[in-house]
Amino acid sequence: MSIDVRPPGGLDAASALPDPTKAIAAPWFPPVTQQIAAIAERMPDAVAIEGQQGTMTYAELWRAGERLALRLQRAGVESDDRVAIAGVRSSEFVVAMIAVLRTGAIAVPIDASLPPIRRSAMLEESGVRFVLSIHGAPDDVATYAGSGITHIRAADPANGNGAVTRLSSPSGPAYIYFTSGSTGVPKGILGTHQGLGQFVSWQRERFAVGPGDRVALLKGISFDAVLREVFTPLTSGATICIPPDAYEPD
Repeated sequence: MSIDVRPPGGLDAASALPDPTKAIAAPWFPPVTQQIAAIAERMPDAVAIEGQQGTMTYAELWRAGERLALRLQRAGVESDDRVAIAGVRSSEFVVAMIAVLRTGAIAVPIDASLPPIRRSAMLEESGVRFVLSIHGAPDDVATYAGSGITHIRAADPANGNGAVTRLSSPSGPAYIYFTSGSTGVPKGILGTHQGLGQFVSWQRERFAVGPGDRVALLKGISFDAVLREVFTPLTSGATICIPPDAYEPD
């Protein structure tokens, strides 16, 4: 007995599939920094972050990210440079991620709870040129970075005014996260601004996240799932809530 596998309407399988020789138009998604900037302009007084370090509105968050991005550029950070963000999940981490992406550099989050040998390996593998220390950064952050790497403290005061110039394209690289290493040596995975923008847009739509919603920041900063907990709410007008115990290494 034969089975008719033709699609409805009498079409054969070949005609129902896209032509593999023709490029498929890809949808365009704004980088998360552009999406956050739009939220900050539209609803500046909405609460972006709540936690032990205090409350930040979207306007305050965006200004803090811009100030830090300007400091990074003045320190020599250029497009596609690897910038390690060393510390623990906190409002400073959120500001640092916005700042690094805003400059067009590539963020490499390094959780302080990781063993020193793992931190060093991640820094070496990703080829960082700058280490940005945030809340909870390990005491040896300036030394484990190695020679030839510039150390910047997020808590240092900003000097002067200026404008941040975005240096990378929306399709350019945005971050490096590492695999767990359960099958061998951890491997760095490079993500793009376009991919991150598409992912959080899908998350926002799939889970109906919007203004007034509250999202907990629970993941360690070296776990790529933290991207969802940071950028899905911030591109939705929602509030990131950071539990008190998040301010110490896991």
